[in-house]
Amino acid sequence: MTTPIFQEIQAFLQNQLNKTRPDIILEAKTPLLDSGYFDSLELYNLVVFIEERYSVEINEDEITLKNFENLSTIEAFIKRLEAGSRG
Repeated sequence: MTTPIFQEIQAFLQNQLNKTRPDIILEAKTPLLDSGYFDSLELYNLVVFIEERYSVEINEDEITLKNFENLSTIEAFIKRLEAGSRG
């Protein structure tokens, strides 16, 4: 079962990916950065989307593979931000 956060992030990223790779369907563990599916501009757009949608601020040092590796890690990161935990 997916959460609203997961579904929103998946829809946002799938929409971005469909512009260049409509053959790829993003799953929870699909590697986003290592796969080459997304570049730095698309990552920036994702960060802006998250900040605006969830009313959070993402520090530059938080834009890491640990937090943005796949949909599951992004979802967990957003939940930590919403809870006020940066770790």
